[in-house]
Amino acid sequence: MVPGENEHKAAEGLTTRADLVKVIAQLSHDFVEGTEYAFDNAIQQIKLLNPDVDLVTRGMHVNGEVKDGQIVIPAGLAVSDDEEDDAEVVHEEDHGDEQGDGHEQEDRCEE
Repeated sequence: MVPGENEHKAAEGLTTRADLVKVIAQLSHDFVEGTEYAFDNAIQQIKLLNPDVDLVTRGMHVNGEVKDGQIVIPAGLAVSDDEEDDAEVVHEEDHGDEQGDGHEQEDRCEE
């Protein structure tokens, strides 16, 4: 491959599309690991600085977002069996036997 103008250092020396795909996959993996580490580190620091407070962290998720008073985990991003179970239980409580409209649904966790 011919180097592009202002090419990122991660692309230096790549000669095939397969090389590029491999580097992109590694960078994506590294980004996810770094994000998860930072999230877990922040939780540990908050707990350390508030030892007299019984903080509830079950149900928190690195990709979670607070919407309408609940933690919403985008569909398909729960990574552990516990998170999947939590998401399914709350999903069932929120939607009962309703039929979906074909749109991707988000999993919701309440704590």
